Amino acid sequence: MKLFKSIRHNAHNLAENAKKNVDVKKIEFAIKGVKKENTLLYAQIGKLVYTCKKSGKPIVSKEIDDLCAQIDGNRIKVANLENKLTELNVQNKAADEDISFNVEPISKNERDLRLVRTDEGVRFMKFCPNCGGANEPDSDVCASCGYNFKN
Repeated sequence: MKLFKSIRHNAHNLAENAKKNVDVKKIEFAIKGVKKENTLLYAQIGKLVYTCKKSGKPIVSKEIDDLCAQIDGNRIKVANLENKLTELNVQNKAADEDISFNVEPISKNERDLRLVRTDEGVRFMKFCPNCGGANEPDSDVCASCGYNFKN
């Protein structure tokens, strides 16, 4: 029963981690979009200044102020998104550390082996048909009652 709880717990953690990874990618995509928008706003400012200079007209500071305000707003958006990204990465790292499976390989010929949760993780143990005691998979004799597994 403990094994199934452990598997369920690890599966839940893996699903949560996958969801967080999707959220990370969404945030990274949003950051790129906002930065691209700022690049276009910078270009608009440059074009406006260039056009005014070329035509000899005064620079329209109201339009430039509006574009600068948009850029400043976008820079705040990027900073907030980057903070969220940092939080998610910390949560993902913690979730990764909470997932643990240490299953040792066994041969298919061992009929009396069962998966159990031990201090070292999930592993196979050999159970005695005489007393029910748990033994190492390669044991020839039960450590509890002395039953000979080779019989």
